[in-house]
Amino acid sequence: MKHKTNSCDTCGVAILKTSQHCQKHVPRTKEWREKISNKIKGLKRELRTGEDAPGWKGGKTNCNGYVYVCAYNHPNKNASGYVAEHRLVLEEKIGRLLEKWETVHHKNGIRTDNRAENLEILSLSDHMKEHAKTKTRDEKGVFT
Repeated sequence: MKHKTNSCDTCGVAILKTSQHCQKHVPRTKEWREKISNKIKGLKRELRTGEDAPGWKGGKTNCNGYVYVCAYNHPNKNASGYVAEHRLVLEEKIGRLLEKWETVHHKNGIRTDNRAENLEILSLSDHMKEHAKTKTRDEKGVFT
């Protein structure tokens, strides 16, 4: 279906028959600005977070294979308000918060297996030694 066209009164560009001006030259009256402003105000919504947010997926997310849980009140939360689930599980098991230097090791190597019996606390150096046992090195001595 072909639309009937007109030309802009100012520049001559082809426009729909219902208009007198192209978008560039349409008169910007006070009434027009108020109408547009009210439309924009109607589109704005309150910022919704947590369970009220439209993208809420139960408060769990996955990052680098680890499960993170929404914990806005936790002292060791990340910038997004999440804490690694394996750290929360061990904190509950031992009855205290983990120190920042304490590393949680998954005994079976599965990052999403956060059962308390599969987790242990190691220092960073011990954790690296543990993983070095199972990794192989190439001819240059670099872990593969």
